Amino acid sequence: MKKITEILEIIEANDNYRRNTLNMIASENITSPLVSYFYNNGFKHRYACGRINERTFAGCRWVDELESITEELVKELFRCKYVNLYPIAGVVANLISYISILRKGDKVCVVEPSCGSHYSHHKRGMLGISGMNPIFLPFDLEEVNIDLDKTEKIIKKENPSMLILGASEMLFPVPIEEIREFYNKIILFDSAHVLGLIAGGKFQKPLDEGADLISTSTHKTFFGPQGGMLLTNSSEIYEKTLNRTFDIISNHHIHRLPSLAIACLEMLEFGKDYAQTIVRNAKALGNYLFQNGMDILGHNKGFTESHQIIMDVSKLGNNIETLKKLESANIITSPCPIPGNFKEDTGIRFGVQELTRMGMNVNEMKFISELISKLLNGEKSEGQIRNEVMSFVHDFEKIHYTFENPAFMLNTELIS
Repeated sequence: MKKITEILEIIEANDNYRRNTLNMIASENITSPLVSYFYNNGFKHRYACGRINERTFAGCRWVDELESITEELVKELFRCKYVNLYPIAGVVANLISYISILRKGDKVCVVEPSCGSHYSHHKRGMLGISGMNPIFLPFDLEEVNIDLDKTEKIIKKENPSMLILGASEMLFPVPIEEIREFYNKIILFDSAHVLGLIAGGKFQKPLDEGADLISTSTHKTFFGPQGGMLLTNSSEIYEKTLNRTFDIISNHHIHRLPSLAIACLEMLEFGKDYAQTIVRNAKALGNYLFQNGMDILGHNKGFTESHQIIMDVSKLGNNIETLKKLESANIITSPCPIPGNFKEDTGIRFGVQELTRMGMNVNEMKFISELISKLLNGEKSEGQIRNEVMSFVHDFEKIHYTFENPAFMLNTELIS
């Protein structure tokens, strides 16, 4: 019983702490009470090996119906023909893509790690583990994006079997359409960070622009449960990825699918406004921080077109020290590399998607930028900023972009 009490105390301590912070980690979000309610269900006890209506286990009738509904909602939201719901994370979606389409030893062009690619695109990550050879795409530091002219030369020289576009650090839309003009093999777009923006009609439309396959997680700018997906308009690619999926996944965590379906319904209803507000907030935060003397990437291009901004803190000291200083003031974020800096990571990455979901807008971005700037410039102490953060966030405790009083719950107390 003592251990149970300890675990409960840890959960409560974490929840209380997070309620008193500004969570600006670019890879996280918060689910609505409705999505959270649908996450806890009897499917958590079950397996359903195989595809819809072709299970190896009995008793999967309701799983088939659930997956069919969720698939149709995803297809409607992203305007695609085929959906693979089985990856349990974005990195698993990437692994499935590699092993189903490529052969060991194939060359794959990826964004340089220092320019923000995800570790699953690296030699030491899923790409290397599956036996592929990454080749780095040239990067334009001024544009904070892939260098098209140099990329064309690399592709002609190396003849890669796949390009992985999309990254963890992604400020501006990737030139998929332009690359497709001189590359005729597989383009995989890793949309994990920007999926919610794509759902809301912002950032870009990867499949329409020439991507063959989208890999993704479902819990960053997209505010669903943790998990992964693959999206495509190619029946051949869909069959290849689905066939290899069951070689590495025996249980796809079925209980997340009802809440994923509800998140899709929220996105269909509120996604456009949500995505527009995210981008507006991110641009405002970047602008205000820049005005306050912070070194923000992409200032010559409007700072960002996504949910995140990147700050170079090399003039302020080590980025891990800066991260800890922000954390002590209840501002939670993460370190990141600065494009072109191959020696050390000097970046801090701020995401605004969760703040946006809590109802914050441009005025709040201005206030938050002042808190960050005053802390890092030494104008106020960590304790002073922490007190201001704790007071400030209590005005933003309601989750937005969700359904108010769903009909089936009007006479219940299931959602608190």
